[in-house]
Amino acid sequence: MPLLAPEQFLGFLGAALLITLSPGPDNLMVLAIGAARGRNKGMAFGLGCALGCLSHTLLAALGVSAVIAASFCFSARWTNGTLSAVLCAASSATILGVGATCAVVGFSFGTRL
Repeated sequence: MPLLAPEQFLGFLGAALLITLSPGPDNLMVLAIGAARGRNKGMAFGLGCALGCLSHTLLAALGVSAVIAASFCFSARWTNGTLSAVLCAASSATILGVGATCAVVGFSFGTRL
């Protein structure tokens, strides 16, 4: 049995497309970076935003949200699933890695890209 019926998949895809195309803070950020730092930086930032939206939509369509919601990281009960443990460890390692990188590099919001 498939995870989603074809009409559910098409409805989800249509909603994701409308949300992606609607203007929002990411569009304003692309415009601001493009105006302040040039066309190439603006296009690179816009591509990063688009890839982020695409990856989040793909993960949501695959049901990763349900695994995360049911995992030990986000609920009081313990689940014995290997996938939830791997997701929990990977997200923790990512957060620690970003924090360590910022501490070593000396990240500040005034730093120009």
